[in-house]
Amino acid sequence: MRNIEIMAATSARHPREGYDRRAERARLSFRKSARKALHREERLNLVEWTERKRRHGRFSKSPGSKVRIADLEVTRGPFLWFTEPGVREIGIQACTQSGKTFLMESVAGWVMHIAPGPILYVGPTIADAVQFTDEKFMQMVEATPVLKPKINTSRTSGNTNVRKRFPGGRMRAVGTEARGGFTMVADQYLLLDEIDGHGNAGGDGDTYLLAKGRTPEFAHSYKLLAVSSPTVEDRGKGLPSINKIYKSGDQRLPFVQCQNPECRHDHFMEWQPERTGEPSLHIPKRDDDARGDFMPDGAGYVCPKCRHVHTNTERLRMLRTGAIHWRATKKFKCCGVWQDPRERWEACDQTPGDYAAQWQPWGEPLGVPSIGYGDRGVDRARCQVCTKMPVPNRIATGHYGRYYRPQFSLAEMAHEFVEVIRDPSKRRAYWNTILGLPYADSKSQALSSDNLDARGEIWETRIIDDQTGEWEYVVPWGVAMMGVGIDVQLGSADGTGSRFALNRKGWGAGEEVYVLDYRETTANTRDVSEWERVILPYIEHAMQRADKRPFMPMYVCIDAGNNPDQASEFVARHRARLFARGIHLFAVKGLRETGAQSWRTWAGAAQSAKAFEKFNDANVRLWNVGTREAKDTISSYLRTEAGPGTVHYPRGIGRHWIDGVLAEDQVEKGGRLVWEHLRKSVKNEPLDTFVYNLAGLRAIQSMYPNWSLAWQAAQVGAITPAIRSVEGEDANAPGSAIADAAVRLHGALTALAAREGSAASQSSPTPTVPKPAPVEVELDEPWIAETGWHAPVMPWD
Repeated sequence: MRNIEIMAATSARHPREGYDRRAERARLSFRKSARKALHREERLNLVEWTERKRRHGRFSKSPGSKVRIADLEVTRGPFLWFTEPGVREIGIQACTQSGKTFLMESVAGWVMHIAPGPILYVGPTIADAVQFTDEKFMQMVEATPVLKPKINTSRTSGNTNVRKRFPGGRMRAVGTEARGGFTMVADQYLLLDEIDGHGNAGGDGDTYLLAKGRTPEFAHSYKLLAVSSPTVEDRGKGLPSINKIYKSGDQRLPFVQCQNPECRHDHFMEWQPERTGEPSLHIPKRDDDARGDFMPDGAGYVCPKCRHVHTNTERLRMLRTGAIHWRATKKFKCCGVWQDPRERWEACDQTPGDYAAQWQPWGEPLGVPSIGYGDRGVDRARCQVCTKMPVPNRIATGHYGRYYRPQFSLAEMAHEFVEVIRDPSKRRAYWNTILGLPYADSKSQALSSDNLDARGEIWETRIIDDQTGEWEYVVPWGVAMMGVGIDVQLGSADGTGSRFALNRKGWGAGEEVYVLDYRETTANTRDVSEWERVILPYIEHAMQRADKRPFMPMYVCIDAGNNPDQASEFVARHRARLFARGIHLFAVKGLRETGAQSWRTWAGAAQSAKAFEKFNDANVRLWNVGTREAKDTISSYLRTEAGPGTVHYPRGIGRHWIDGVLAEDQVEKGGRLVWEHLRKSVKNEPLDTFVYNLAGLRAIQSMYPNWSLAWQAAQVGAITPAIRSVEGEDANAPGSAIADAAVRLHGALTALAAREGSAASQSSPTPTVPKPAPVEVELDEPWIAETGWHAPVMPWD
């Protein structure tokens, strides 16, 4: 009875206390059960999830350990952009080994754990896709406790190398060889890896646009992440480009502070700032003399404002946790005024008031103590008139290079740059992989028919047949030797379209090129007698300089790709006779490069050529020509407007030749740039004959190592470097100031050649060249006998 009274008294004092406790417990239990049933986890941004949940895979340097974003601080910004309000697409243009794939792995893990949905990974090839899922994605899943239970790895699970299912979603991995991966299904999260290596999806076009076509069902929630090291500025139509994606976004750059206490300038570490126009990587030399040896181990980074040279230790201090701040720098027009946020910020005093007036912190907080201005994922630019943010952040794009990766020292960058100085062919790789920049030849303007047409020169002409009025150009003073390239078009069986394209080229010191003549002749190329009728008079004709000095070709390269039987027969008949006159006759065939093999311009004799095997003479061979390297060289020559490699041609050469040398374009195929004849309405024979002429020069250089164009120029009295003719005075006219300069320079050139010849004789032995048997040659032009012309004298004669 007593217990009943106590309980009644307690209930009277607290009528709802027991009920409230039970109700609270029920609510907590329901929430826990509902969260578990709905797979809802604590809402973390990508940085928080990566540092709290993710673990390193078993093939990393520290398997099973936690991940620290601070190890590569520059990636903190891109990690925060993924959950930034308003952002739908992210593009990262960066150097190699810069955390791009690491970012993709974290995005895939975050989606699986926090916001499940269908994921599409697109690699350059299906092999790349398999490699990503096996060696990257699954290694992360197995090492991360919150992810491992979500993917069933048993044989009966239905998962494959390129398809993984998890609660609430799935991940597909495809390549760009065909369009199958971009059809039928919708995707919410798109991961485009190394996009500059993507093909055109079997001819369907830009994979960036095709991937976005998979998102209509998730128009307000999709996320696209595209990352790549760049290749070239414009990859061509139908191919995606990370450089184009970067320019289409708000162009975010990572800013750091100079470590000079008197400066503290906030800036972006780039290779060549516009303010200075000089590389920011300082490489000291052993001597003050400009010719002193480089000392890359003492390299430093130069502040663009105070010119303070940072040591590698100071550079690492610039990259410490919380010291890198991303800012959107895209130029914009607002309130009727064009504004450049980056230029405005780097030009001001950078006071707290300047920062507040120019930038608006936006997005997720950094999550670490900030050093310098900014405590968010990005600073967006304000208009200086209305203070609004005119540039939308829907497409967030960023760029950075090797400067921002602390694991690579300045000395390593300097060593690689010294290699570029010594071998310019490595420049593109350095630009793409170290600087994270698209490669472009900046030493001259872009090629166009109008540009080349305007560069034509005034050349003197002479009459070679008084009866017919036939004329030709006088050989310019810069020519040291001459060669001929001949392209042969087979045509149809009835002879339609059958023709020869013949081109004389002059070569000067420094490989300056002179287009002496170009013509196309219709003939039946299936008949060897037609070859003799057209080709022999052309190659045995001697052109003249203004002082009556004759020039005959030192080499003749004939295309044998379409007519191997006729070419082999022609070479066998006339090789010895022409060689006796100092003319080397070659039958050549261009090598079309489809794989990773890169052929030299003069690629040596063909291993198997049936049309040539019937001749016992080992000198009657088919020679291979690496057309890609040759066309790369010719493109560089055409872009050069002065100095070594310049292409000289008369104004009367004709638009047909100019359009022909520009008939082919570089396009991306399988991650490599190749030359393609896309404009079929324009004949490419002028380019082909240029290739054969360059191959002929390379053949002479490889056969006779002691011979050089500089030596040959001195022998014939050529001007080096060539002086371009000007309006009102012809360089070839006797008595002109330029012709007089040729005479004055001849003595200096002869002395130079003597020194080069002496050095060459000491460095390499004189080659043993078999002397051909004397052949009686009938001079077909009287003036040759009058001038005493003979075959070119070689240094070993």
